[in-house]
Amino acid sequence: MRTNSIYVSGWKTPNFKTATFKKVTDKKVINEDLITIRKFYFGPKTNSKGSVNHLKYNLGIKVNEIYTFNTPFINGAKDTDFNGHNLSLLVKDDKVHLNMNQGSMSLLIDCWDLGELTDLFALKNSRCENITKAYISNLIALGRLRVKFNVGIDKNHGTMWKLF
Repeated sequence: MRTNSIYVSGWKTPNFKTATFKKVTDKKVINEDLITIRKFYFGPKTNSKGSVNHLKYNLGIKVNEIYTFNTPFINGAKDTDFNGHNLSLLVKDDKVHLNMNQGSMSLLIDCWDLGELTDLFALKNSRCENITKAYISNLIALGRLRVKFNVGIDKNHGTMWKLF
């Protein structure tokens, strides 16, 4: 059986003469068992304007002369069909965009700031350390962190994010 030497397998010491070695790790691992709040509400806010009304009137479904925008969960891994449009999430330039496709036409709608989303997720799960923008971006890209719009006939119930 062949084994690696401690000198070539990631172990380093500050002083070569000392006998104390420590493992160098580049990644901080997030213990997902500590994530207790798996769903939370965080509406789109860009340029201090709400995007939900624009989405509701342009993509929504009219029920009893009232526009609704009650979507299934939208993620970054695959498209979600809603009212003839394919919706997905895309993280680009520290923004979370709602990507809307209809046929050969595509539109990116700037909806959330990635830093604010990360801060809120970290605040809700204060026991879980090292929640970064890269971690949240990765969750969105893998389709694990999803968003759902809840605009019904009677009320705007917000935008719910959920970790699957």
